[in-house]
Amino acid sequence: MRLEQRLRDPSKWVCGLCGQLASDFGWSVFWLRLVWVGMTLLMPSWGVVLYFVGGMVYPKIRS
Repeated sequence: MRLEQRLRDPSKWVCGLCGQLASDFGWSVFWLRLVWVGMTLLMPSWGVVLYFVGGMVYPKIRS
């Protein structure tokens, strides 16, 4: 699987959340990931926790 396909695959935990949020709200995937990386660099524990909690909760809210 190519990297670009993996980054856009909504079923993946690591990259799927940003792809789903970007497609649902019409945002840029690049800028969303850039903001997320910035937040994670500033507050590492919160960034990781929120990403994985969002990855578990957002698909349930979406459906």
